[in-house]
Amino acid sequence: MSSGRQTHKVQARSLVVCFWTLKELGMSMVQLSKRLEISQPTVTQFATRGEKITKENKLKLLKSK
Repeated sequence: MSSGRQTHKVQARSLVVCFWTLKELGMSMVQLSKRLEISQPTVTQFATRGEKITKENKLKLLKSK
């Protein structure tokens, strides 16, 4: 697999994790932006893209017991 394709997978995972952190785990955008050291608008953009990827691929966050 080429490094370009691997980069896309890593980016997609990052976006999905950002979305799940906000929606499923309840962290605020301000908290997440500080934690990731990125701007709040970037968090919003990542979460929006992550939501799209999640819905397109029918991904679900597994909850531990």
